[in-house]
Order: sequence, then C-alpha cells, then structure tokens
Amino acid sequence: SNRTEGQALLNEAAARQERYYAQNNKYGSTAASLGLSSDTSSNGHYKLTIEVDGNAYALHAAPQGGQAKDSCGSLSLDEKGVKSSDSGNSDCWK
Repeated sequence: SNRTEGQALLNEAAARQERYYAQNNKYGSTAASLGLSSDTSSNGHYKLTIEVDGNAYALHAAPQGGQAKDSCGSLSLDEKGVKSSDSGNSDCWK
C-alpha cells in the first residue's frame, strides 16, 4: 500500500500549517502558501486539498491513479491531530 505516502504528505502539511500560523496568525489555504513545491505526494499517489475555517483546518489526501482503488479512500488530518479516512477504518492510518 502507498498509504504511508499520503500520511507523510498530510503530516508535512500539518507541520507547515503550524509554522504558517505562528508567523501569520492564520492558516494557509494552498500548498504554495505552506511552502510546498507541489500539492501531490512524492510519487504522485495522493493529491492534497486544504480547507480553512477561521482557526481550524482540514487537510485531505485524495488517492490518485492506481491508488484510487485503495479501500481507505481519502485520508484526512485536522488542526487537532484527528486522523480519519473516507472508509472510517482506523487501520487506514496504521
């Protein structure tokens, strides 16, 4: 499974969100604002989307290409560190 690639993308984006917030007193809404060179994971298996609502954010990594067949679907991480997936299966983050 390439899920670890999606997890790494979300963890990196979350760390950058906290740095961005410390400097700007708000969360970044694009991969570029967080200093990421791309909104896709290193091997292109996941694409990052960012939702910002005031002092909250949700990061989503949507599977791409062959990874789209993965039973977990999109992986998500929010500002509280809550990890989830489309499938609701907690094993998706293991």
